[in-house]
Parts: sequence; C-alpha cells; structure tokens
Amino acid sequence: MYKKIAIGSAVIFLIVFIASFSITYINTKDDLVDHRFKPVVKNINLLQTLLNEEEIRLSDNRFENILLNEDVVSEFKEFVQNFKKVDERVNVRKVISGEGKNIQFITDYKHIKIQAQDQEEYYEIPSEYSKQIEELFEKGIFTSLDIIKNHRNLTKVLVEDEKTKKQQELSRSNLKEFSESINYRQTLKEHRIKNESKDNFYITVSLRNTDIYLQLIDKNTLGVFYKNYRTYYSVEETLYNYLSHIMRNTQYTPSENNQEQDYSWVEEIEVKDIVNNINSLVRGKDAKDLMEFLFNKNTTEGRLGEFEEKRYELTLKGNGKTQNITAYENHIQVNSKIYQVRSVDIIISAYANTP
Repeated sequence: MYKKIAIGSAVIFLIVFIASFSITYINTKDDLVDHRFKPVVKNINLLQTLLNEEEIRLSDNRFENILLNEDVVSEFKEFVQNFKKVDERVNVRKVISGEGKNIQFITDYKHIKIQAQDQEEYYEIPSEYSKQIEELFEKGIFTSLDIIKNHRNLTKVLVEDEKTKKQQELSRSNLKEFSESINYRQTLKEHRIKNESKDNFYITVSLRNTDIYLQLIDKNTLGVFYKNYRTYYSVEETLYNYLSHIMRNTQYTPSENNQEQDYSWVEEIEVKDIVNNINSLVRGKDAKDLMEFLFNKNTTEGRLGEFEEKRYELTLKGNGKTQNITAYENHIQVNSKIYQVRSVDIIISAYANTP
C-alpha cells in the first residue's frame, strides 16, 4: 500500500514539475522574444545633426526663411563645435530662429535650444563667441540674395548707371520684376573679384527701415553690401539685361526668366536611375503630374549640398522637343540653374516605380 502511495506521489510530483517547467520556459521564451524585437529608440546627438546640415535658413522679427550662403554656414559650424551642453532645461528667449532639413533651433546668443522631432537639447554659447555669432547672422541675413529675391521685402529700389550717369527709382509695380531678374549661380570668393569694369550698376535697396547696397560688375558679378559686410555672387545676365532695359532702353522680355519652367509640352519622361542602373518611362498624366511637382510656385533657386549625389537623369520629350534634367536628393539642375525641390528623389522614384 505504501509502495502504491509512493509511486502515486512520484507521478504527481513529476506531472507538477513538467507543467511548471513548461510554463517557465514559455514565459522565459516570450520575454526573450519581447526583448529581442522591442524597438530601441536612440537619442540623436542634436549638436552633430546641426553640424551635418548643409543648408540653414534664419528668421528674425522682420524677415523669414532667409537662406544663408555656404561661407556663413561653414563659419557658424566652427562656433557650434565650441558650444557646451547644459543638462537642465534653460529658458531661451527667441531672438533669432534657424532650421535645416532635419533640425530647428532658437537662440538669444547666450544659449541655444536645438530641436529635432520630440527631442531637444540646450547648449551654452561661450561669451567670447556671442557677439561674433550675432554679427555673423546679421551678415548672413542682409547679404543673402534671398532677402532681395522676395519682392515683398522691398520698399524702394534706386538704380544708378555708371555708364550713362542716369539715376532712377523703380516704381513699386516693377519691384517684383526686379527681384525675379536676380538669378543665382554661385557664391564667389572676395579675393577673386577684380573690379576693373566701367560698366557698373549701383543699386540701393530699401527694405523695412534698412538699406543694403548692390553693385553689378559687368554682367555676371553682383556684390551685396551691408554695414561693413560684403558678399559676392555670380548671377545670370538677366539682371544686367533688366537694368539695361530700364536705364538704357534696351530690349528685355521678362518671360525669358521663366521660359525653362513652362513644361506643358511634355508628353513622356525617360527616367534613368543612376544608382540602381534602371531605366523606366513615365507617360501621359503621370508625366504632367511629375512636371507640376517639379515646377510650381514653391520651386525656388538653390544650391547643391556639399555631399548631395546625383540620383536620376530625366529626358523630357514632346512636340518634337527634348530637355534634360538632372535630379539630386533635394535639388534639380536645368542647364546651369539649380532649383530646390525637397525629397525630389523619393517623388521621382514613386512615379518611375524604381527602388
């Protein structure tokens, strides 16, 4: 009898042990699976993200979304490397704000608050750099072509022609046409500028109680001056042609500035994916829709990022005409002009069904 009881107890113990082991194993396995597949959210180094930005736009209490030229961005990044992280939250007064593709910031020149998505960090600006950064941003805003190309910023434009000795103030109805005639090519190094020309236009631009001064040297070099700051640009001849028309009565057709953006003739687009070496064809309504995306009221002239790579080559066809366009990640190139189109590579990929 005792033997049967002992055997029965052993059987019950074995059953309980196996059941307990199985439950423990399943729970442990589930924990391992949960741990293995649980997404890990990593904090981004926002200071490094700021340093990686290729384009930065600034806004203050008077002007918005002014694109800084690459020299100003590079100089700002040199200061950024010396910022000191502050562990606690700091009350930063918004004197000026900036943004890039992946980041935003505000600063009072004592501290800077950097934001990206749901993350924010605070940094102290060393006191010896505060005034220098403030002056750099002032230069960046008031010697940027962006501030002139938005005709809504302009209140008065006075033009002096060195060749004819004439001086003329543009009518308010001409301010938009004047702004649109300024077409950026690239920023020039000051030491390479040789001002030996006698064919110069001097322009005083008034914008909201501030005057900046322009000098068009020959046909393609434009100097922008504010206080003791100066920046030189290579520009298209459209500005020279426009000023010659105003001051010298030469022929000028405003539509020439935008003729590249009239693509109603496009019937199909051959798309070459440079990275994946794939060719595809976009036809009909899709071709029209893609062109409308590339060239609309939000398409503005820009400049390529330092590390931006070619993604697509487009060949437009229709009505016996062809036109080639090169697409990068966030810009397109038409002849010698660069236009900014955010995430253009992704959009083209969607229309062309490429990876």
